[in-house]
Amino acid sequence: MASPSSEDYTIIIGKDKHHNSELIASLTPLDYWFHVEHMPSPHLIIRFSQKVDKKVFRKAANILKQNSKYKSEKNLSIMYARGDRVKQGSSPGEAIVEEYSTIKV
Repeated sequence: MASPSSEDYTIIIGKDKHHNSELIASLTPLDYWFHVEHMPSPHLIIRFSQKVDKKVFRKAANILKQNSKYKSEKNLSIMYARGDRVKQGSSPGEAIVEEYSTIKV
């Protein structure tokens, strides 16, 4: 499901574990991947058309939170990583993340 976009970026949220796997497979080094830290959630990617604008990260984290079952949680930790730091795991929708940062929303 594609969500908010501008000419500089597009935000895409996984619909299920199979769509999450498709998102992981489509990641490029300019993309950023988001997920609720240590809990099941949709995957979200920001696909930048040119340069990365980190101001979009908080917006993406809030969109992910609102599309998860944790939307009423306070200070939810969202992990994010560059596209080239995320690989497909052995199960559908499973991600292996080499290095990531977090943002609280």
